[in-house]
Amino acid sequence: MKFPCIILLLLYLFCSSGLNASIEDKINEEYATTYKNAFKGDPEAEYNVGMYYMQGNYVEKNPSVGLEWLEKAAEQGYVNAQHDLGYYLLFSSEVAHDFDRGFYWTKKAAEQDFPMSVNNLGVCYQNGYGVEIDFDEANKYFRKAAKLNNANSMMLLGYNYYSGLGVEQDYEKARKYYQWASDRDNTTAQYFLGEMYADGVGVEQDFGKAYSLLIKASLAGDTDAQFKLATMMDNGEGIEKNEVGAFTWYKAAAKHGHRGAKTTVGVCYYNGSGTEKNYPLALKWTEEAASEGSIQATHNLGVFYKDGDAVEQNLEKAFEYFKTASDSGHAGSTYQMGMCYLDGSGTNQDQEKAVDYMMKAIELDLPIAYTRMGQLYEKGWGVPKDEQKAFEWYTKAAEKDSPEGKRRLGKCYDNGIGVEKNKSIATRWYQRARRDGYYYLDEEYDDFEKRDQYRSLLITFAKIFGVQFLIAIIAVAIYRIRKR
Repeated sequence: MKFPCIILLLLYLFCSSGLNASIEDKINEEYATTYKNAFKGDPEAEYNVGMYYMQGNYVEKNPSVGLEWLEKAAEQGYVNAQHDLGYYLLFSSEVAHDFDRGFYWTKKAAEQDFPMSVNNLGVCYQNGYGVEIDFDEANKYFRKAAKLNNANSMMLLGYNYYSGLGVEQDYEKARKYYQWASDRDNTTAQYFLGEMYADGVGVEQDFGKAYSLLIKASLAGDTDAQFKLATMMDNGEGIEKNEVGAFTWYKAAAKHGHRGAKTTVGVCYYNGSGTEKNYPLALKWTEEAASEGSIQATHNLGVFYKDGDAVEQNLEKAFEYFKTASDSGHAGSTYQMGMCYLDGSGTNQDQEKAVDYMMKAIELDLPIAYTRMGQLYEKGWGVPKDEQKAFEWYTKAAEKDSPEGKRRLGKCYDNGIGVEKNKSIATRWYQRARRDGYYYLDEEYDDFEKRDQYRSLLITFAKIFGVQFLIAIIAVAIYRIRKR
């Protein structure tokens, strides 16, 4: 039985190799014919050879040669070549951008009503590629492409109506265009429409519709939708908070290049949110996001080096990262720069610079900066000591919902710092700070805690024995104290 099996196997291998060889011969023959026709000036063949070189089919990939062949076909009016040549010159990362030429060939293809070129011509006017920015012209071409059933133009019209670009802002028209594009499986439109329903902007908030659209776009690979979906799950918007599910979608978006997701994945690994703590991975993702220009990731690296958890503590490096992020307008890093100069952390101590950076952070409306400015005036650090101004800054901080600001404002009322003493108002501010999770400040906490315990005890007695009984007990206690 072995010999027939061997014979059959050899026969199969011979036939299959012969079949593969014949297919290869056919492909080579097809390429040779196309190449021959291209040299004869056939525009379709010129276009095909151009795409062979652009994509590396049959030949070694060579975009420069590919563009030359595409231009030969485009010059003969071959619309596919005009469109692809315009696309490569405008949008591709594989060749050097040439917006003027890209606009020229895109316009040529659009004049032949090639739907995607009509859309791309609108994009040129929208972004100023090879032409001055003109939203009216952009919308004109988007409308034309939409009538040619181009879903991307429907999405872009939705975006322009949502943003009021070249048209009066109209959320209802934005919703309609997004819906039409979404029905044609445009994932960007699904993301934008899902975001509208999630946030209740221009439509009645509907988490069911939001999740349905965002999940559909996320499964199709839209990284913005993945990030939005993860954020909603992380915050428990419309569903029970799900950190594990959120981390899964953050990671998916990060792996496909979403910079914000990379930053957040780093935070998740750092805090152990939705996954186990992993400082090396936290550092990896954060450094990657920072290298791509994420200001938040740059700030986070400053925090890593300042705290010394994910990496060995290096206050000088922390200062450098904070400065980079601060120079780009990051409020948290601007505040940290103030703290570095105040404490002499990673740089020479300079209280005047600390004040300057705190004021910059205040201009960026960071609540904790209002609190710290109050402390600078209370202590006289970098500014003349002024308890009245300290009180005013603490008041502003509390109004900005800073927990520490509320605590320090309570201390002002408790101790008469810049304001007349008022234990009742002090207690209210202490309690508000505690509700925000801010318990400790300085030694004043112990005194407040004792008063708060006495107050709670009195209320309990009143509930059990009645208010009149409690008043009688207090009256007796006061009488005995006076008799002493």
